[in-house]
Amino acid sequence: MHPLRELVSQSLHKHVGVKQAVLASQVVEHAERIVLELFGTEIGMRIKPLYLKNRTLTVSCANSTIAQELKFQESEI
Repeated sequence: MHPLRELVSQSLHKHVGVKQAVLASQVVEHAERIVLELFGTEIGMRIKPLYLKNRTLTVSCANSTIAQELKFQESEI
């Protein structure tokens, strides 16, 4: 048998992880929309927000020119 306190603690810990994963997913979705708004469809389709980890959004770019343009727009994003 496990103490109730331990079970509750484990359950809350699991839910916090799920909540963080959902929020990270929402950030990635929002970033996709922002990229399309700022860069348009042609360039925006070549920029892919991948994941959020430690408050840092990791993004994939088709080439270094697009990556550089994304870096210039970083503060606006």
